[in-house]
Amino acid sequence: MSTMTLDERRAHPRIPCARPAKVFLPATLRFAAAETADVSDGGALVRIDADRLVRVGERIEVAIVQPGAPGSGLIESKSMRPARVVRVTPMDYFHQAVALAYDDEDTLANAA
Repeated sequence: MSTMTLDERRAHPRIPCARPAKVFLPATLRFAAAETADVSDGGALVRIDADRLVRVGERIEVAIVQPGAPGSGLIESKSMRPARVVRVTPMDYFHQAVALAYDDEDTLANAA
């Protein structure tokens, strides 16, 4: 039986960082404010401010503000990139930690 840890199974190393982000939730046709907890080439862990619980397997779009980006964190819709929800942890009534897997590895460069 394997004793591999979650970190050893990851295809991409995680980088802890807190950056403003936003997500588009197609199920509600709404945008929600978010903040990253960590990012990698393959995905991100984000805290989403939304009262509707996101579901594992759900398709959403995400954009992450780059450090020093002009516009004080303004995120344009064209910056949104597709991702799949792989894990959801409710934090309280209005916040949830959501693990995302990007549709392609170019997404981090384009989303951040």
